[in-house]
Amino acid sequence: MTHTTTGNIHQKHSIQDWIAVLSCLMMIAGMLHARALVSIGAIALFLNACMPGTIKQHWATIRKSRLALWSALFFASYLVSGLWSSNTAEWASRIVIKLPFLLLPFGFLSLPVHKLNMLRILIYGISGLLLINISQSLYTFMQNPGYYIESYGSSKLIPTSIYNDYIRFSLALVLTTLLNVYLVLEHWTRITKWDKFLAFFFILVLTGFNHLLATKTGLLGFYIMIAILGFGKIYNRNKLVAVLFLLSLPVLSFLAYLKVPTIHAKIDYVQKEIEQANDPNAALDYNYSDQGRIISYQLALNIIKEHPVLGVGAGDLKKAMADQYAAHYPLIPEENRLIPHNQLLFVMVALGCVLSLIFILMIVQPIFSKGPGAVYAIATSAVLIFAMMAESMLEVQFGVLVYLFFVLFVWRLRAVNSPAAIAAAL
Repeated sequence: MTHTTTGNIHQKHSIQDWIAVLSCLMMIAGMLHARALVSIGAIALFLNACMPGTIKQHWATIRKSRLALWSALFFASYLVSGLWSSNTAEWASRIVIKLPFLLLPFGFLSLPVHKLNMLRILIYGISGLLLINISQSLYTFMQNPGYYIESYGSSKLIPTSIYNDYIRFSLALVLTTLLNVYLVLEHWTRITKWDKFLAFFFILVLTGFNHLLATKTGLLGFYIMIAILGFGKIYNRNKLVAVLFLLSLPVLSFLAYLKVPTIHAKIDYVQKEIEQANDPNAALDYNYSDQGRIISYQLALNIIKEHPVLGVGAGDLKKAMADQYAAHYPLIPEENRLIPHNQLLFVMVALGCVLSLIFILMIVQPIFSKGPGAVYAIATSAVLIFAMMAESMLEVQFGVLVYLFFVLFVWRLRAVNSPAAIAAAL
């Protein structure tokens, strides 16, 4: 990978650089401790990119970016669905949640990832914020490990933050691990021994806690990331070793199952769900998390068949799902009625098959990345696409944050380390 960064590790930094870094750390801190910080950080980052002296350059860059274009069109697709949404209040709330798709690609242009010292501070800062919560979770777990291991049999996990959004937290663990790996692999000759020690420490801790937390999204996302990153980095050097690396991952997964009690309990719970689903005499039970998802898929598909072209509108999706529950599963309590637990199905119900193409193109575009650093973009997008197939994560603030933050972070890393022609097309 060819680097265009100049100077030594201690380059001079402007106030704008520090504002960008602090804004990003504020967004991650907001996901863990104070929701308002997410919005404050996002607005600060956008305004930082609008500073005199850089706004013209940023505008010229954003106009050439395919990723920014698809993000803006995704926002516009929800915006235009207001024309056939009768519930304008619900539609407006969906628009507010999607606003970062319009603002953050421009805001991330001010992120000084081309300055190695700033990049280190940012990656270590994100890792440190996660480490604080990991420490709190481990302390809670150690107070009564038997209780928490047993609770995994009913899909109750170790607390992770005040919001306990363990799915987004586990994704942040996986993708922050990837950023630390990037720092080590792509800047090995430019960072100090202490940097290498710190990066490896974060990689081990984040990976270890991800396995202890044992969410399906986090664990499978981790092995997807490792498979793509490892195979991509090894294949050009030794194809046989690359294949052996892939074959070793199931073995490592099995060892994790044997040695980590929370993973063992979680897999046993999943097996119970599978047995329940395969029993022809058993009705779908919404008390099982995966079967609750299956019910939401069935009802979403019913709505798509009835409104295939334009959907029901982003503002009317909840009502459409409520009507389906009332018609097909009236005994399920309202608090257990899920919206489509699949982002693609959610978009198709809300926007129809035509506008859903924008969403599909937006999320798959990084998968076809080529050139320097493409493997990081592919791995990041693959993990997030997998997560979106089990969660409608772009319909909640923290889901939008995790998706955009890491996709745009890797987008900026590739842009500053790529030839101008490639960077312009990102």
